[in-house]
Amino acid sequence: MIKSEAPDFAHLFGNLSKRDKAAVLYKELSVLLHPDRFIGSDEKTVEQAEALFKELSNCRTDINKLLTLKDKAEQFISEQ
Repeated sequence: MIKSEAPDFAHLFGNLSKRDKAAVLYKELSVLLHPDRFIGSDEKTVEQAEALFKELSNCRTDINKLLTLKDKAEQFISEQ
């Protein structure tokens, strides 16, 4: 059976917009948190960067988790 309702394009394109934002934010955070940026730092800093990078990899498409991780990343970077 075919639905007689018009598709909700705002919802469809809204989701695309969120995915695009997530992709951009993921890329920015991956550059910021990549463990190779912290070579030569103390071991604790490198371990923290690796943990944050692993967390980033696990939430690649979840914009809400990425925004939370962005806050953590900014705090981590400011402490360095």
